[in-house]
Amino acid sequence: MDAPSALGRGAVVLPGQAAPPSLSNVLRVRVDGTTLRADHPALRSLHQAWANRTPVVVELGIDPAELTVDEHTDQPPWELGLDFLFPRERLRFLVWANNADYRFASAHQPGGRWWHGVKATQQPGVTLAAPSEAGDIRLPDGRLAWVDGGPRDACPVPGLVVHREDIDMGIIQPVGIPADPSLLAALTPDQQGAVAAGHGAVRVPAPAGSGKTRVLAARLATLLGARSCPAPGVLALVYNTRAAVELRERVGIPGVTINTVHAHAYGLLRQHIPGIRVLEEREVRQSVSRLVDPPRKANSDPIGAWIDTFDTVRATLQNPVDAANSIGADLPGFADHFAAYRQRLRESRAVDFAEMVPWAIDLLLTNPQIRHDAQRSAQQVLVDEFQDLTPAYLFYIRLLASPQLGVFGVGDDDQVIYGHAGASPSFLINFDRYFPGSTSHTLQINHRCPVDVIAKTNTLLAHNRERISKTIQPADGASTTPVRIHEVRAEDGADQAVAIIKGLMAKDVPLNDIAVLARVHVALLPVQAALTKAGIASAAAINPGLLDRSAVRACLAYLRIASETSMAGSDLADVLHRPLRAIPGQVKATLQGRRWTTDELQHIPLDLTSFQQQAWNAFVQDLRQLRRHATHQPTAGLLARILVDIDLGQVAKDLEDSRQLPGASTHTDDLQALRLVGEYCPDPLAFEPFLRAVLDPPPPTGPSVTLSSIHKVKGLEWPYVIVIAANEGVLPHRMAQHPREIEEERRIFHVAITRAKAALDVICQRGATSRFVREMRGEVARQPDRPSPARGTIAGSRRPSKGMATVRAVCGLEVIVSGGLRGEIIEIRGDKIFVSTPSRAVLQISAGSMAKVDGRLVRLTLQ
Repeated sequence: MDAPSALGRGAVVLPGQAAPPSLSNVLRVRVDGTTLRADHPALRSLHQAWANRTPVVVELGIDPAELTVDEHTDQPPWELGLDFLFPRERLRFLVWANNADYRFASAHQPGGRWWHGVKATQQPGVTLAAPSEAGDIRLPDGRLAWVDGGPRDACPVPGLVVHREDIDMGIIQPVGIPADPSLLAALTPDQQGAVAAGHGAVRVPAPAGSGKTRVLAARLATLLGARSCPAPGVLALVYNTRAAVELRERVGIPGVTINTVHAHAYGLLRQHIPGIRVLEEREVRQSVSRLVDPPRKANSDPIGAWIDTFDTVRATLQNPVDAANSIGADLPGFADHFAAYRQRLRESRAVDFAEMVPWAIDLLLTNPQIRHDAQRSAQQVLVDEFQDLTPAYLFYIRLLASPQLGVFGVGDDDQVIYGHAGASPSFLINFDRYFPGSTSHTLQINHRCPVDVIAKTNTLLAHNRERISKTIQPADGASTTPVRIHEVRAEDGADQAVAIIKGLMAKDVPLNDIAVLARVHVALLPVQAALTKAGIASAAAINPGLLDRSAVRACLAYLRIASETSMAGSDLADVLHRPLRAIPGQVKATLQGRRWTTDELQHIPLDLTSFQQQAWNAFVQDLRQLRRHATHQPTAGLLARILVDIDLGQVAKDLEDSRQLPGASTHTDDLQALRLVGEYCPDPLAFEPFLRAVLDPPPPTGPSVTLSSIHKVKGLEWPYVIVIAANEGVLPHRMAQHPREIEEERRIFHVAITRAKAALDVICQRGATSRFVREMRGEVARQPDRPSPARGTIAGSRRPSKGMATVRAVCGLEVIVSGGLRGEIIEIRGDKIFVSTPSRAVLQISAGSMAKVDGRLVRLTLQ
């Protein structure tokens, strides 16, 4: 008897062979030697057909033994690309997973051979059903059952069904079809749709407060329950250990693997590399120090810069040579040192945190048996916080989930705030590219936030172009408290936050229910100081390490120089070249070890040239004026003079690091926060002791207000949230320049405001209110989407005098730039051209630069 049509079973035939009559009108796909290319379109067609249970006829034009060759590669991931999967491995699965073998059918034996049924008979008591019976196999208890080769879903087939995955694992058990009604009854309709989704791969866009953890737990319970997936074949990957513990508690089914990506990767390494161990941070620094010898700079961590870049390159799967070109001279010999460091780890059977996933990827790429074993434990993969996947995570998950790619990905493209590590909204937006045949089930209800927060979130996010279009609805009974926006002087921002907190305390709101959030953590320093002054307990966000940062250290030295009776030689040495002055460095030794007056400094016998003497005189005069101002100005005013008159503010800008990670404060941020804290201690002499007390308070013994940067609060929520310093230059941050960076800054703001369960207050500087606040209020019109020019569009003319063609730079144009880096023009701003490489690095070149286009060396022009 023919299998039920709902199973979507197809057929494998020889070239030119007629298809079975029941499949005469379905898609026919030829498989030959060319199909073994990893990018062959037939692979995607076959996967779409399998995922959707659409019958196909596969015309097998190669020796089937070709499909059984175990593949491996020594190519690094950055050469393979994120789309890579082993073609033979995929083709073998797609040819035989849900297609019967009709190659040797004849008039005497017209039926096809169903190899999964044959394999099932290897289990005790299982026999093949007769051709006339309604089933593929007869179970040991005598009942008939069909063997399903399609995706693991609730396929509506009369009778019993045993799944191919179970047979491959040596398990013969009928799968359940109906979902547990009590499980679904606790979910909203949008959540039910996601949990009950069929097919192999499922994308679940899950906005803030939409119940993604509940959906993930229910889906996991459904797979292990109603769909009878064996626990050893189910893998759930979550964002952190806290999420893993929570999911284990919610599901409560033993045997299923619930891990972070790093923990899973390290488990794979431990299984196959005996004696491997994790290096402590101290050992990592020692190992890197033996390879590189960076120049030592005061108040800097040159080894840390190497370690951070090593980590970033591994997370983004970036070609180290690309990284070396973008880094330039800051980290000389980067690519060679990077390779040497990784080789040293392998030789010593040691791993640091950032190496766990890349090393596990290498095992899966180079050893087919290790890969196949790992894949048997990942027949069904559930991924939490999908939006936070780095390229390395995505590559690893695809290798594990291959060849069927049955991934249930839950995440929010509007919460991608780790772009520096390679996370991108495109992974969720283009989910079907990485997991073909997927379906999408968007969660639509925010169960956390007040109605006005949700409305303003929808208005805000509409300004982002790189996102999944969606409109989020409030839950029934959601709070109707309006969002309160406070535009105040910069000096009054912290006081405004304290006033809000006092108002909540008057209503008996526990301090633990209140959070103050900021784009950069140092922006919380004035709030921390104001709460200290008001006697309100808070969990300190800033620690005394702030005082060791270059600009802060120089500023405090200037403050002591200005306000103390005499000047410490150590302070003078600290500020001698802040800002840079043409004074020889050896003068510092002369200054050290005693205290000075300005008159004494003026008459120090120094062996200086005329030009150097002028610089010294100007330095002494700056100090004399600063000390004169200290006699009649409070701390805040004196700090302002240090920043402006002494020009320490410009020094801070010069110290800015364009590659620093989001969430970290810049030197300019530090000095601005320091100036605002000066408002709470008018006496310059008392300021530093006051600041140290603010930075190192005794730990709270009871409830306290949470102070945190936004990057640290994903997944958390509070009834009452105050967002501080929602100002231009802070949110969005001044160092975010590229449109993609601005979109990420907007997502950061979105994360902040959606932490609020009952009420939200946003505090911004009058006259410098963030564009995001204005967008949220509907005061800024949404910009139309940019047109997408045809890829490779070229317009230009030759310049006979120079013998070189010119090509007009347009978005979408593919180019090869200096260093042989291939990329695509993604943005043009002024005379700057931004090129994105396959490893997701963004390079900046200027109009007039040379590049290769379609193999020709040309000069890029904007005309």
